[in-house]
Amino acid sequence: MDGIKLLLSIIILYFYTYINCAIAEPNLIDQVVAIVNNDIILESELKILRDSIQNYAKLNYQEQLEDNQLNKHIIDRLIIKKIIQQQAKLSHITIAETKLNKIIHDLTSSQNLSIAKLRHLMYSNRNIYDIYRAQLRQDLLIAEVLNSALHRRITILPQEVEFLAKKIAIRKNTTFNLSHMLIPLPEKPSRKQKNEAEALALFLMAQSEKQNDFRELAIKYSTDTQMLNSFSMIGIQHTKLPLILAKHLYGAQKGSVIGPIYSDIGIHILKVHDMIRTHMSNIPITEVYARHILLRTSVKRNDNQARVQLLNIARKINIGDISFSIVAKQISEDIISSQQGGDLGWNALNAFTPTFRKLLLSLNKGQLSIPVRSSQGWHLIQLQNIRQVENTTNKEAAYRILWHRKLAEIAHIWIQEQRDLAYIKIINHHDNR
Repeated sequence: MDGIKLLLSIIILYFYTYINCAIAEPNLIDQVVAIVNNDIILESELKILRDSIQNYAKLNYQEQLEDNQLNKHIIDRLIIKKIIQQQAKLSHITIAETKLNKIIHDLTSSQNLSIAKLRHLMYSNRNIYDIYRAQLRQDLLIAEVLNSALHRRITILPQEVEFLAKKIAIRKNTTFNLSHMLIPLPEKPSRKQKNEAEALALFLMAQSEKQNDFRELAIKYSTDTQMLNSFSMIGIQHTKLPLILAKHLYGAQKGSVIGPIYSDIGIHILKVHDMIRTHMSNIPITEVYARHILLRTSVKRNDNQARVQLLNIARKINIGDISFSIVAKQISEDIISSQQGGDLGWNALNAFTPTFRKLLLSLNKGQLSIPVRSSQGWHLIQLQNIRQVENTTNKEAAYRILWHRKLAEIAHIWIQEQRDLAYIKIINHHDNR
């Protein structure tokens, strides 16, 4: 269920898309810059991304690549994108309107915006709401393809999960006594301001090895143009710290001076005065053992046809005409579980969406559900068992971290494999495949 969220982070590594550059010049005469199998990449696509990256670099005072280097980089990203889109078409993977609307709703809600307000803002800025939706749909489509292609390649050993879960438990149950200092920076600092702040941070870190009181250091080295901020954090839990600070405390020891830590508001320095570890008891959680049959919708099968087909399958299973596991192997479009007769194994109830949780809790052992719709398609679910077990939150977190790490590694390999299999011709550029 978390696969799509995790994979979206990988997509960001490959596709730089900024909405304010999403409309090509209307009078541009397009030329083909690359051929990818039976598809093409146009000069207008190249220009949109080139302009957006250059504008972003200017806004953030970053050095810009030479045009040739930048073009090569962008064409490479567009080739990868075309290949993945072609894989989606071959696999009949699509993004339903309901899923797209829900994700836009979630994104806008997190920014205290309504979809209507977002649409209004975008229409007032070159009428780009439709382009925003199309780009988001493409990102989700790419995530679905990667999820399908890479999930079965990842192997995580129980020993790996146990080892990392123990480390996570220690971090969760640790409270800190910290001193914190902030060297503030303006909203858009110059390179000189950044360099001066970093030099000051390194100097203060060296001074703090000798002097515990950050407040005195802040007063001593503040100037009329730069006031340093310092305060203490006593008995604060690791999980309650801002993420940008918490992640730098992994592996910290008493007396550690940590920094420079960069954020949007400046450079942070931490000093660990004490660490206290406590024991916390685990609360049991509910796990369910289930299996399912998945039918995706496509141009050949609409929602009603998929639902009716599953209703007929359920009727035949209930009267003993067919076996759940056999029919799952034959027709289920979940390529992972279908090989095990639809078996999903034991999963925490909270791992499912609220709709699925409610459905699973309503079933008796061995009972079949009615067909239920998700973003993946239509499911027929059978609850096989339910139990209360020790809280495995840390193990689940460890599994997700390991999965994410291995996913990033395997994604690079898979993408290179797909490039090697594809016909790629770069026009007026060197083909560096």
